[in-house]
Amino acid sequence: MQEVAAPTSEGFVAMALRVLVSGILEFDSGKTWSVIALARSLLERGVRVALFKPVAGHNIWGSARTLRMSAELGMLVGNDVSAYMRYLGGIDPGVSNPVALALAYPDPLAFHGVSQYLSATVDTASMLVLARVHDCRAQRTQHYVFPVNVSRLTRAMRREVERLAERLGAAPAHPGETLESLSGPGAESVLEGCRERLEEDAEVLIVESFNNAVAPYNRIVDVVDFFVVVAPGRLMLYSGDRLRAAYELLGSVSRVDRILPVLSKPIATLELPIAESPIELAEHVGPIVDVIAP
Repeated sequence: MQEVAAPTSEGFVAMALRVLVSGILEFDSGKTWSVIALARSLLERGVRVALFKPVAGHNIWGSARTLRMSAELGMLVGNDVSAYMRYLGGIDPGVSNPVALALAYPDPLAFHGVSQYLSATVDTASMLVLARVHDCRAQRTQHYVFPVNVSRLTRAMRREVERLAERLGAAPAHPGETLESLSGPGAESVLEGCRERLEEDAEVLIVESFNNAVAPYNRIVDVVDFFVVVAPGRLMLYSGDRLRAAYELLGSVSRVDRILPVLSKPIATLELPIAESPIELAEHVGPIVDVIAP
């Protein structure tokens, strides 16, 4: 496996090779399963791997398992990290996912008309009910609850969220202000602190973006060695240098579909079969792993 040497006071030390995984589609590209499959394949080759989902949002409707897990752990976890834990084990959810956001559909009867309700369901600030920020450098975890949005849930869901918020010791906050703070430079510092922690014991760090964003935060683009674009049934592998060149050309574009036309020909492509689990999928990602960690 190729490694990058970085100078230290004692000479040179091997640093983790970094792989960024992003999806073309806003939902259901297959990023999480691809990340787990790549990690599993690398682990089977004896490579030390760490997974990093800097920012994760999940809708708690249909996520009863993660609600129970969050209550058991005393820490908000989402579907992506719970999948890491289920299929790979050895995952610290706070370090692997420093910023976790829980969304919930409100009660349509809490609005004056269906159009107002539908507008709320596509607005993160209107859907956000719980959040967690884990600061790896300060070794501190803070949970937040958003009463203005919780009050618009159905009665049963409101009870679930309020019960979990009490279990987590969540502090009341305003959703818009919280989201704004999470997009600032202070948040990037928190994310970088957890990345550094994960890289202490890893040979390969796999970073999963969110939705169809090229990167979960801008600074990660500066350090990735490989960029994997995921679509249903397809993986496309590019170099980190090519990603940075495209970023510079387009002026820091945010969405994968906008950057893909200028990335040129990928280093490798792979067609994926239908699989019942990411563990089964791991049997088919060897050609990509051969390039990442020969």
